[in-house]
Amino acid sequence: MRINHPVLVAAAIGGTVGLSVALGLAFVIPYEFVPLSLRFMLWPAFVFEIFDLGSASTAVNIMKYVGMFGGNALIYAVVAAVPVALASAVRDFFNKSKQVPPSIKFN
Repeated sequence: MRINHPVLVAAAIGGTVGLSVALGLAFVIPYEFVPLSLRFMLWPAFVFEIFDLGSASTAVNIMKYVGMFGGNALIYAVVAAVPVALASAVRDFFNKSKQVPPSIKFN
């Protein structure tokens, strides 16, 4: 089976993994008990110290969580899609059959 859009598939898989990692670390394990090595898996939120949720209001906490989940999904999607995009570009560049697709041919 040939995938028509491998970069989009890789980005979707990476985004899903990133979102599930963020959800798992945010809601399954209390943050105080998460080891430092696992906190770096949430690195957009961890680096910018989004996790200081103690004194903020509920709306601010919700926005911080949305930023954490969205940032994690975006970072994981980009990290998963870039190698696939590079491999696809190299494959297309060195493709020996320089055929013009039927949709571009002019008769």
